[in-house]
Amino acid sequence: MHPRTHPTPEVDAGDDAGLGLVEVLIAMLVFAIVAVSVAYSLTFTLTTTKNTKDREVAVNLAAEEIDEVRSIGNPFAVLSVPRPMVPAREQVVGGVRFTINRETSWVNESGTDANCSASGGTLRYKRIKVTVDWPGSGAGAAPAVSETLLAPASRINDALKGTIFISVKGSNGAGLEGVTPTVSGTSGPAAEPTDAEGCSFVLGVTPGNYAVTIGGGFIDTTQASPSRVPVTGNLAVLAGQSTAFQFEVDRPGTFRTQYATNRSVLAGGTTTAIIFPPALKTNFTSTLAPFTKSAQPVDTTGTIKTAELTTSLFPTPAGYQAFAGDYTASLPSQPGCEVSDPAAWAADVSTSTTYIAQRGAGQSTTPSGTAAPIRVPMGVVQITRAATTTGSTATRTYLLAIRQAGPVLAGQPGCVESSPQTIQFGQVLPGSAAASTRVALPFGSWKLWATNTNTTSTSSNVTQLTSAAQATILSNVIPGRANADASGILTVDPRGITP
Repeated sequence: MHPRTHPTPEVDAGDDAGLGLVEVLIAMLVFAIVAVSVAYSLTFTLTTTKNTKDREVAVNLAAEEIDEVRSIGNPFAVLSVPRPMVPAREQVVGGVRFTINRETSWVNESGTDANCSASGGTLRYKRIKVTVDWPGSGAGAAPAVSETLLAPASRINDALKGTIFISVKGSNGAGLEGVTPTVSGTSGPAAEPTDAEGCSFVLGVTPGNYAVTIGGGFIDTTQASPSRVPVTGNLAVLAGQSTAFQFEVDRPGTFRTQYATNRSVLAGGTTTAIIFPPALKTNFTSTLAPFTKSAQPVDTTGTIKTAELTTSLFPTPAGYQAFAGDYTASLPSQPGCEVSDPAAWAADVSTSTTYIAQRGAGQSTTPSGTAAPIRVPMGVVQITRAATTTGSTATRTYLLAIRQAGPVLAGQPGCVESSPQTIQFGQVLPGSAAASTRVALPFGSWKLWATNTNTTSTSSNVTQLTSAAQATILSNVIPGRANADASGILTVDPRGITP
C-alpha cells in the first residue's frame, strides 16, 4: 500500500511565525515607560526621605537655638544674627550645611515691634524668631521655624517713668558698638555703651526734657564733634513712653586738600611760591550737606612747592570733592554765587576746541583712615611791579582783590552777593621795581588794587592793576584770556584746566 499523502496548505507571507519588528519596538516602549516610572518612584521616595530627615535636623537645630537664647536670660544681650559685620551661623550635619538665622525685636505695651530708633511705648519683652534653612530643601519649601518670647528677669518699667532709646549707626549704616552716650537734662541718668546693634536703652527716666551727646572722638554727618541730638534745645520724655535719639557718627577720616594743583603746567609752577588768600574757604561736597572750612593754605619751603591743608570729616563712603572760594547756592527764588565752583561753568565753544571745567576727583577713606589728596585747582595770577616806582606808588605793596558780579564770559555763572567777596592779601607785593609775585584766586571775575595799607577801600592811595604789564592770569587755558578786559576785570576761568 502506498502512504496516504495530504497536500501542504499554502501559508501567507504575512502569517510567518514569531515577533516582528513592530512588536519588538512596542515591547521596548512599554518596558521603558515602566522602568522610568519605577526609577522616578524610587528617586522621589529617596528624595522625600532625605528631605524629611533634613527637616528633622533643622527643627532640632532651631530648638537648640531657642534653648541657647533662653539660657542667656537677659533679653538685652540677645541680638539678631546675622547682622552687619556678623554673619549667619552655620552647622554641618550629615554632610548638609544648615544656616541658622536669629531675628529679634522688642515688643512694646501695645504688642507691636519696637526698635531703638523709633519712639513709642515702653518695652515689655523681646520676641525671638529662629529660622533654619539648608540647600536642597526644594524650591518654595519653608525653612524650619521656632519662636519664643523672652521677658526680663526683673521689672524694667515704671508707669511714672519714661524710657530713652539711643540708636547709633556708623558710616556703613550698621549699628556702632561700644559708644557711650551722655544724657543731660532733668535728671541726667547714666547710659550704657551701645550693644552690637548700636542700641542703648536708658530705663526709669524721670519725665522731663533731655538731650543726648556723643563725643569721645566721633564725628557726625554734619561734621559736628561732639554730636548732639537735638542740635539745640531738648526732647521731651514722658511717663510711660519712650523717646528715641538717633545718631549717625563714626571715627573721623583725615582728608588732605592740595591747592592750585594746576600750577604744575605753568612755567616755574612747582618751584615758584604762590600766596594764597587768608581765611580761604574750602567747600567740601559729597552726598552729605556741603561743609565749608576757612583757613589759609601756605606753600612748603622746599624746592618743590605744595600748599596743603588737613581736615577731619565724617568718612562717608561716597567721598568728597572740594573747591575754593566763597560760594552761595542758587535757589529758584534767590540767585546765588556759584562762580567759584568749576562744575557750575558751562563748556566754552568759542574756539574750535571745546573746553570744560571740572573739580578734582573725589576721595574717600575708612573711619580713622587718611584719604588720598583732594586736588583743588585755582586761578594763578602774576603781579609785576613797574620798572620805575616812585612817590606814593612805591609804598603800595598791599594787595586787594574784589570779586565782580559778572558774568563776563559766555558760560560763566552769575554771582549775586549782598556784598562782594573781598580778599585782603596783606603786604605781599614786591618792594623792588620789576619784581613779581604770584597769587592764587578762586575762579570768577576780579578787580585788583595795590594799596599802601591793608584796607578794603579803593577811594584813595590805590593803583588798580589793569595792564598786562601789571597783572597776568597764568592759569587760563583758553587763548586770549590772560589779561584784564577794558573795564579792568580779570576773569579767572577754570575751563580747560586739568586739576
